[in-house]
Amino acid sequence: MVELTKAELAVLQVLWKQAPLTVREVHDQLDNGWAYNTTKTVMDRMARKSLLERSRLHGVLIYTPGLSRAQGMVSWVRFIAQQVLEMDDRKVVNMFADSDLYTEQELRELQQLLDKAEKPEPPD
Repeated sequence: MVELTKAELAVLQVLWKQAPLTVREVHDQLDNGWAYNTTKTVMDRMARKSLLERSRLHGVLIYTPGLSRAQGMVSWVRFIAQQVLEMDDRKVVNMFADSDLYTEQELRELQQLLDKAEKPEPPD
C-alpha cells in the first residue's frame, strides 16, 4: 500500500485531472503558497519514489501520475476511516460514492485495493 504525504497528494490531484504537465504547469495550479523550487523538489522526489513518471517532450520534462487515483487514495481512506472517523473502510468508500467524486470503476478499484490490503500476504 502506498503512503502519501499531503504534499504528494496535492501534486497528484493536479496530475490526475490533467496530465502530462511540466513542473511549472503543476506549480501554477497548486494553491498552497509553495515556491517553484519546492514544487520541483517534491516532484523530483515523487519521481524517484515512482509516484510520478517523468519523460521528455521537445526537451522539456513532463510528468504523469505513477499510480491511479484509487491507488493514491487507499492510504488516505484508511487513515480517515480508522483514525478520524473510527469506522469501517467500506463505509468511507460509500461516502465517496455518494459524493460523485469518483467513477464506478475508481470505486471498485479502491475497494479491491482496500480488500487486498486487509488480507495477509501468503508466506513464501
